Amino acid sequence: MRWICLLSIAVGLSAANVRAQAPAASPKAGTAKTRAKPDSAKTDKNLQPHTNQEVALLPVSASAGASTRTEGTAHAITEHLRSLGFRVRTPQQVKPQLAAHGLDSCASTTTCDAQLALATLGVDAVISAAVWTRPSGPPQLAVHIRHRNGYGQAEIRASSAHDKALRAAAVTALRNALEDSRRTHEITVLIESEPSGAIAHVDQTLSGTTPVRFPLLPGSHLVSVESPGFIARAQYLELHEGSATDTKIKLKLDVAPIEPAAAAATTVAARKSEAHAREAEPEEAFELQPALEPAAPSASPAPSEPRRSPLNYVLAASLLGISAPFLANAIYAGATHEQCVGRFDRAGHCSERVTLGPLFFVSLGVGVLAAASGSAFLIFKPLGERETQAARLGPSQHF
Repeated sequence: MRWICLLSIAVGLSAANVRAQAPAASPKAGTAKTRAKPDSAKTDKNLQPHTNQEVALLPVSASAGASTRTEGTAHAITEHLRSLGFRVRTPQQVKPQLAAHGLDSCASTTTCDAQLALATLGVDAVISAAVWTRPSGPPQLAVHIRHRNGYGQAEIRASSAHDKALRAAAVTALRNALEDSRRTHEITVLIESEPSGAIAHVDQTLSGTTPVRFPLLPGSHLVSVESPGFIARAQYLELHEGSATDTKIKLKLDVAPIEPAAAAATTVAARKSEAHAREAEPEEAFELQPALEPAAPSASPAPSEPRRSPLNYVLAASLLGISAPFLANAIYAGATHEQCVGRFDRAGHCSERVTLGPLFFVSLGVGVLAAASGSAFLIFKPLGERETQAARLGPSQHF
């Protein structure tokens, strides 16, 4: 069943394979495995022999050991379709047409979307087939038919590995797939929403107002529901072959939050309505009063900026000059600390070394204090000269 499952996935169908023993056939034709047709099954009249309908046969897929048998299988299927009155497009004709539309994946049946190939080629049905060998035993063959309103599929095991037996098995599998394609595989799906009255979409092709019913084929379908003022919801629905005829799905919609832009627009609209209402009200009469001339502002002299005294620079230079020798002495003492300034005895010991005594710390402290004070005078300039109050007011304002 490996190849027939791959074929079902390729066309977007996840139908379960229900096998039933076909009527007895000749040993050369092999033993057919397909779904038995129930007595109450409805039939689909869209694909019938001798109606001059056009079908397209996709390139036949084969496993590594059966790649040489695809041409004979395709020829047997083509000839039998023509004997039934169908107009057939062979794989040699179909392959360049699909490639021209970018469907290179249809070179292999297991990766080809039969529904997309059907719409691209514009035929009444597309047929795909696959042949594969078994480790022990004759080859197996699967045929899948996809038409506009349904599908059909069948799997068969050839009686032997000879080309004649394989062709007979291909014809038998085609007959069984055609018989299966006349069944109605559709499942009625009821779509409801809370609240009702929303717009429902299925696979972006079907639409209606909830509650609504759609006939859908087995497989995966995208169901979406939307309504003004609510958050749209979407959900995948998996329909399986043999499931209940009627299926129900209900989606609950949540109220959409008001966005800031929408809230601002609502506020602006409310303000405009209020403004129009005020304009519509009658204006009240009132007496105009002469405006009082503003008193001329009294001229007040701008405060003068204090002038900095040159004494700041003098003190800064003096302090920085005093700090220089002290800092130099401290730096030299620190650099020559523990260095030998005396002689070495026979054992290699130094008789006198430089040590940091009180003089080092005094020099360091005085140098740092003088340098900090000089920098403060240079940066902040604390000493300044201010004019007297009488000079700022002027001679006319003395009392």
